[in-house]
Amino acid sequence: LGTARDLMRRTIGLMVAFSATRMVELAKITRNDILFRDEIMIIKTVVKKYKKPKQFEITFNKRQIPCCPVDAMKSWLSTEECTKKLDEGIWRYYERKKKLGGIGCSRELRLLLDEIGIDKEYAGSTVRHAKMTKLRDEGATQEEVNEATRLTTGSNACDTFYYKPIARDIGALILKDFEREESKEKG
Repeated sequence: LGTARDLMRRTIGLMVAFSATRMVELAKITRNDILFRDEIMIIKTVVKKYKKPKQFEITFNKRQIPCCPVDAMKSWLSTEECTKKLDEGIWRYYERKKKLGGIGCSRELRLLLDEIGIDKEYAGSTVRHAKMTKLRDEGATQEEVNEATRLTTGSNACDTFYYKPIARDIGALILKDFEREESKEKG
């Protein structure tokens, strides 16, 4: 997948595309938060709701496709550039040689979106909203989407962004780009 930074960027993109993870949630991920069990990866995260921390588990199923977030995470964790410290953020700020925060994760995702041709008006949150749209298209209720995307009970954010014209396509474009890069390496 090119450089380790490219792998990190694509892993971030897959995490957001498959789970609607927020940038602050991404930035806080440590090795201690990640659990691999059989065909599943579980990431423990804490989100503040009304200034009270609430724990969530984000579950990813292994997929038999080139753009599997479980395989991407395993690959990223095995690179030399990814920290081996268990309690330190796993994403690397390459220019400053330290861990990425939420803004840094957002910047890396933006670079990935630029690389695959997504207009600048659509930010990383659009990928999150694309996941919400996909869930609603598949028949999930507003409450089910809120639970899956760690939104507050009763929030209508999923319907605010539901059917945003480009939103449905961004996750697919990230996955398509990931598959294209994989086929380049194999070919």
